[in-house]
Amino acid sequence: MKIFPIKVEPSSPRPYKIVEWMLHNVCNYDCSFCPSSTKNGSKRWFDLQVYKDTCERAIKEANKPVWFKLTGGEPTLYPKLKELLNFIKQLGGFTYIISNGSRTIRYWKEIKAKNTLDFLALSVHPEQTSDYQHIIDVINLFRFTPTVVTVNVTCIPSFFDEAVRACDLILENCATIVNLQQVNDVRCMAKYTDEQVAILNRYTMVRGKTMAFQQGSTVPKELSYHSGKVKFTYNDESVVENYAHIFIKNGETNFKDWTCDIGKNLIRIEHDVISRAVCGQGEKWTIYDGPLFASTPLVCQYDGQCSCTLDVIEPKVR
Repeated sequence: MKIFPIKVEPSSPRPYKIVEWMLHNVCNYDCSFCPSSTKNGSKRWFDLQVYKDTCERAIKEANKPVWFKLTGGEPTLYPKLKELLNFIKQLGGFTYIISNGSRTIRYWKEIKAKNTLDFLALSVHPEQTSDYQHIIDVINLFRFTPTVVTVNVTCIPSFFDEAVRACDLILENCATIVNLQQVNDVRCMAKYTDEQVAILNRYTMVRGKTMAFQQGSTVPKELSYHSGKVKFTYNDESVVENYAHIFIKNGETNFKDWTCDIGKNLIRIEHDVISRAVCGQGEKWTIYDGPLFASTPLVCQYDGQCSCTLDVIEPKVR
């Protein structure tokens, strides 16, 4: 009998909603794998009040806690990011930013002093920088604070060995969790050799050597941002639980024609346009329209590998 997945669900309950928001598309890097729409500067930041009004609406509509995952471009280039983080915390929301970490230590010290950042996901791009000591210094700046820091080291084939070296340096010197991140394009995992795929799997959510000395988050445990773990149920009734990254790297995440809850508890805002998911499946609406969150599931029409952790962990059935 051929074994295939029939159901996917997060490993633990998530009593909150997630808003992933591309605040703008201004970036100081020019990664080869990033589409122009995320870095060409055509979508500048809004007035702060636009962000505030939408965040306030999201919390009211959700009727439960909301994590605001702020991206770009490079989100730290938004001049009023600190004010936005402060406003979200005043609303009772949780704050998360994805950053390349390139801003000065002085900038990060200012973020630290405000104590308004719950989660910092650093994306290290060996294609763009080899200054790993700066990244290490940024990570260690938050070591004894409530801010949780994780690291994704992007890994295009031509910089594979350099990406592994960056992982090793960070793991040796920091109390953080590191993931060697495959680059998602039309070839997905096909561009990597079998040996490289094995290495990608081995460097999945690896804990740094000094993790025992990292101060914990002050976010209540039941509201902590998801670990990325997911349960796959197969047609032989077996269940496998692992990080979503592993299922992606193993090519098990084609969900075409599955019914997916995406959009009900997670939305992605690209500047002012709302999608149900990072993958962009389903209808679009804007922050100026009616409800921000969807109320019904959708049937996925994407005939390829679902390559985003956020999308993969949303409940779905075959």
